[in-house]
Amino acid sequence: CHALSQKIVGPAYHDVAERYRKNPKALETVMANIKAGGANKWSAVPMPPFPALTDAELKVLAQFVLSQ
Repeated sequence: CHALSQKIVGPAYHDVAERYRKNPKALETVMANIKAGGANKWSAVPMPPFPALTDAELKVLAQFVLSQ
């Protein structure tokens, strides 16, 4: 659903990182967004939730996205 630098179904990771670059709570916000999923943050297409991921897994994923 995502790519590094281009929109597919969801936004490019680079665009996500850019949106949160100046947000001091970016890591926590992206972790929560991955866990909860949702729609209408980028488009009406919903992102599925990932409630089974541990906090450590969510942190690794969010750090990767924010590093793009």
